[in-house]
Amino acid sequence: MLSVSSCVHLLVTGGGVNQSHQWVSCKKEYLVPVKALSKLIRGKFAARLRRSHPDLFQQVDPKTWSRDWVAHSLHYGQGEPVVLNYLARYVFRIAITNHRILHMDETHVTFRYKDRKGGRWQTSRIEGHEFIRRYLQHVLPRGFHKVRYYGIWHPSHVHHVSTLRGPMVLATVLSGQPFPQASSEEPPRTRSRLKCPHCGSDELILLQQLPRPRARSPCPPRCTVTAYPANNNSHSNR
Repeated sequence: MLSVSSCVHLLVTGGGVNQSHQWVSCKKEYLVPVKALSKLIRGKFAARLRRSHPDLFQQVDPKTWSRDWVAHSLHYGQGEPVVLNYLARYVFRIAITNHRILHMDETHVTFRYKDRKGGRWQTSRIEGHEFIRRYLQHVLPRGFHKVRYYGIWHPSHVHHVSTLRGPMVLATVLSGQPFPQASSEEPPRTRSRLKCPHCGSDELILLQQLPRPRARSPCPPRCTVTAYPANNNSHSNR
């Protein structure tokens, strides 16, 4: 019902880079055990809140820091299609789509929503200003980025991804994990191997080749310019 749902979704790579700059795959499906991750998040959150906002930290019930926190972790799979399908649900989806809005008048808005517990679609009719208030709760504040990249996926570390691609595949094979195979239904994609003249990365893809700009209009017939090499100090106009 357009209620507030403040969530942070993290896609974690199943491995990491050791001190020798070699790729090490996780032994199981998860990089960090779920129970250990819950305790880590609880401790980090408490320490940050105590340091940044001590007044708010004092208002929190002390039992909160001794209870078990829940960090939902799910093994979602491997490969580019899996990652894209997961991100598409949250990156490109808005709070409500037009087909869910059933009726509008001068005072109220009627729309459909899905009851997660019952798994059924319900209908709600609320006042217009309340509908707008709920909708704006899903609009990101100014300067807030919806998607951020960390670690080896940060744009400044793109050269690491190219270097680690071979060791990542080799480590996956040696660990006995199934290697994701490309679907036969997808047509093969060819990439143009171009290098960036600034950082040297070869992860550039040719999207479009722009035509050359038109030449400038010629000088008037009575004005002809003759150019000489730069090391020649003399020049003349005819």
